[in-house]
Amino acid sequence: MVSAKEFNRLSDQLVTVPFDPDSSEAKIDRLQILRNKAGSLLSTGWERDNSLTPSALRMAARHCCLPSLEALALGPPHTSRVAQEVTENVQMLSDHALSANIVPPMHSEGKLGQIVGELSEITILGLLWWSIANGYRDERSYIVPATRKKDGEPRIERRKRGIDLTLYGHHVKKQKVQVKTKSTRELYYPGIALITLQGLSNRRCFENFGLLRALAIGKHALLADAHGKADAILSKACEEGNAHRQASLQRQAA
Repeated sequence: MVSAKEFNRLSDQLVTVPFDPDSSEAKIDRLQILRNKAGSLLSTGWERDNSLTPSALRMAARHCCLPSLEALALGPPHTSRVAQEVTENVQMLSDHALSANIVPPMHSEGKLGQIVGELSEITILGLLWWSIANGYRDERSYIVPATRKKDGEPRIERRKRGIDLTLYGHHVKKQKVQVKTKSTRELYYPGIALITLQGLSNRRCFENFGLLRALAIGKHALLADAHGKADAILSKACEEGNAHRQASLQRQAA
């Protein structure tokens, strides 16, 4: 019987293999094996089992990123073609999630609340890849979903350090991102961009997962508006992170 643990293990393996010190050929071979295993697990009817759905969605999101993960394993810079392939994969996943009716009410808790959280991450993941594929970001940019360990990193200075995604860009080497469905009072570590669906959408769009629907059908105007808001959050977090590092260096030098 398929377990959530299997989905979670494969999810982490998919995003760690490209960064292993093995040869490019060995990493591509391992990714192909993982691709086949993930594809097999995703055909088991996880949509009908709420106990599996959060973990399955998490792995499906990473499965969507395989064109990028393979590009990382090979070494050459990313291209707009890779971004387009990943975007199309996320669009198909979004459409499947909506048509399979797995989107629970926004106020749900427990497992259904976890499903909302995973769908929120898929929405932001898709939005960031869409922005690369459509020329809003440098085509060499790419996004890597976090492992469970990075998502659960401990607090420092009473601030949360866990992340969901990392955006690598041409001008900004690395931007850590935490995704939430709604606004939160938690303090996040300086430099981590906190992006919420609530902050990118009007109320009606937020309540019915309008951004996920826009992503599924490629609704350019709505996605472009959301990108602008997300980009402002990313830029501010980058500035705060730089200021925090400078202050730390000055304290050390004093």
